[in-house]
Amino acid sequence: MSRIRPFPFITTLVLLGVAAVAFSPYRIGPFRDFRIIVYLKYWGVMRPSVVSGDVLIDRLASNDPRLQTDAAFSIGVLPKDPRTVRALIGFLDRPDVASDVKDVAVWSLGELRAREALPNLRSRIGNERYDQENLLRAVRKIEGRIPRGVLPE
Repeated sequence: MSRIRPFPFITTLVLLGVAAVAFSPYRIGPFRDFRIIVYLKYWGVMRPSVVSGDVLIDRLASNDPRLQTDAAFSIGVLPKDPRTVRALIGFLDRPDVASDVKDVAVWSLGELRAREALPNLRSRIGNERYDQENLLRAVRKIEGRIPRGVLPE
């Protein structure tokens, strides 16, 4: 009598599920367009030149909240680049950007442990336009009091 070994079957199902989500045209969470490229770069599968800081900065400068969100999230999961950190800090000062998009930028600054953003983030504590829990978590990440995550909480 043969026994079915569940581990390979479950692993295959999980991998298929991850692939389906990664390549899905539907928006899942705060990111969509660059999602698979960013993950492939993050895991070291794709060459670093595929998503350049210039492209992400251009997307931050656009007026489309979806593009801004994608860029802010992408900057947070990729290796720290001084140009993109400066762009994120400047992005927080734009009055025409939605609060939820700014919250993704705050998260990214925390993920990057961008010390240069600390005064800017601290000045926003108590501001109703920002998710205070997210803001305080980003400050604690920069200060090294909590570990860096992989995805937004």
